[in-house]
Amino acid sequence: MIEPTDDQIEVLKARHLCTACDKTGVIKYANPDTDAVAYSPCSCVKKYKNAYNMLVANIPAAYQELPIDIEDAKNNEENKQGLQLILKYITKLDDALAKGIGLYIAGVPGSGKSFLGATILKVALEKNYKAYFTYIEELITQGLAAARIGHDAYTKFQNYFQNVDILLIDDIDKIKTDEKDAMILSTILKNRYHAGKSVIITASRPKARFIHMIPDTQAIMEERMFELSLKVSYRPKALTRTLSEFFNE
Repeated sequence: MIEPTDDQIEVLKARHLCTACDKTGVIKYANPDTDAVAYSPCSCVKKYKNAYNMLVANIPAAYQELPIDIEDAKNNEENKQGLQLILKYITKLDDALAKGIGLYIAGVPGSGKSFLGATILKVALEKNYKAYFTYIEELITQGLAAARIGHDAYTKFQNYFQNVDILLIDDIDKIKTDEKDAMILSTILKNRYHAGKSVIITASRPKARFIHMIPDTQAIMEERMFELSLKVSYRPKALTRTLSEFFNE
């Protein structure tokens, strides 16, 4: 539910559009056959559109610049089984989204749950799907705020989270044991289940320990989510390399 502000759009243009097109995204040239002025999209437009789509999808800035390729994950023996499942999910993403299949990614803090989930969303965006990343606290705060405004605002909130093609809810087990919070999350998950929409959930606890905390979510958890576990901390090579270059400059 992110609507980019004019200031955010100007920042994206300044950062991703190039001087070759004078930051317009369009190259102007003379047609040699007719001498008429012609226009074509600049190569920088793709970078701008990717950045814009990630902003709208609410993907955290920390994950936006990291490359999508996670092939180096195959060398992480402790997490190998879980990481291979994620790679297979990415490979079959079109089929997964068509069938409303999602993932429940459990793991210790620092195991890469959020990074890997964001990577799946970035692949979905490149395939022109609508994706959205939300922390559970953020999701509940938005829902409570919409409910306070009134019925129309709350309906708009629920409709958005029902209809986005793929939704990632991060750190879901941080939800408070509050009836209103549980109802907001339960309604979103049930609506997505009935709409055949995919959900990715990250948590520090296994699915079996969480599934009964939120009422009426057993169907989507058990029928539509493959569970995988990340047992140790995982840091992609790209992030390690970035940190190394920064501190060794």
